[in-house]
Amino acid sequence: MRGAVIYYSNTGNTRLACEYLKSKITLVDFELLDMRTSAVTDLSSYDVIGFAFFADSWKPSEIYMSYVRSLENTAGKYAFSFKTYGSSSGKAAYIMCRLLKEKGM
Repeated sequence: MRGAVIYYSNTGNTRLACEYLKSKITLVDFELLDMRTSAVTDLSSYDVIGFAFFADSWKPSEIYMSYVRSLENTAGKYAFSFKTYGSSSGKAAYIMCRLLKEKGM
């Protein structure tokens, strides 16, 4: 099974969490894609897609949400998201879940 984790890491903590996830999950061959440097346009070759981000003012950052909105509709794909945060993440998980549902995941 092939997977991708599209992440946005400002301080490196989210990237580190993605690397840990990749090292522990063996049933899926995850490719880690930094949204700032990877020109991801076609997600059809992945069976599962992860979205990793940091909470910014109790929500995903506007830059990351705009990026996710710009992705092609990937209806029917398995998806998950996770976040890193300092002290409080607010509604970041809920907001991302709603955005992924709008994308058909």
